[in-house]
Amino acid sequence: MTLARGYVLYMFMSAALASHHSVRDPAMRGRAAGGLLGLVRALVDYGRDLVATLQARAPLTPPLAVVRRFGGVSVALIIARITRGLMIAAALEQRLLHPRPRQVRLAEAERAAAASPRGPRAPRRPQPDEEAELLGALPSAKEIAARIRNKRTGAVIAEICRDLGITAQHPLWRQINDAIILNGGNTVTVMRVWWRRSEQAADLPLPPEIEARFDQLMAAYAQPP
Repeated sequence: MTLARGYVLYMFMSAALASHHSVRDPAMRGRAAGGLLGLVRALVDYGRDLVATLQARAPLTPPLAVVRRFGGVSVALIIARITRGLMIAAALEQRLLHPRPRQVRLAEAERAAAASPRGPRAPRRPQPDEEAELLGALPSAKEIAARIRNKRTGAVIAEICRDLGITAQHPLWRQINDAIILNGGNTVTVMRVWWRRSEQAADLPLPPEIEARFDQLMAAYAQPP
């Protein structure tokens, strides 16, 4: 097993353990539900701090931990992804502050169901080039609000975690995990992102500063006593 695979396996185990406890502990359910808005705001603060850190380092390669979490070394792409995550979090914050009445949500769901009559399954569309989209024009705040309008809150939080590079090692992961599960989301979608990005990071060359440090270490060991 490679180091990268072992790292992501550890994240899977940590997340699974958190899921097991959160489902069985009523006290944790209450805390997760009561602190949902605070959690979203904490994620926004985290994302903004991460962008500031990356911008301060530019044009250097991102720290190795960031490379692992995002599966790449492009600062522009990572910042674009985080920016989209911050926009999704802002839209979710507004939805939590100004929830639609239950009758309105039910009526919208009925209209959506009526507008999509059952029939033969349409052929699967090819997956868009996400990197090209992120490096192009990001969606507007209005477009993002419309996109998440009928999504469950837990699923939206999972999207935010995807774009902010959140893993099970994050200090808020237990609370995030509860919020996803208890609000209709699925942590498996986040775990799949971890696995894919870990595979991508494993194929990347070491950042120059890490490689230079490694070379120095090997040179020190090669010196005679």
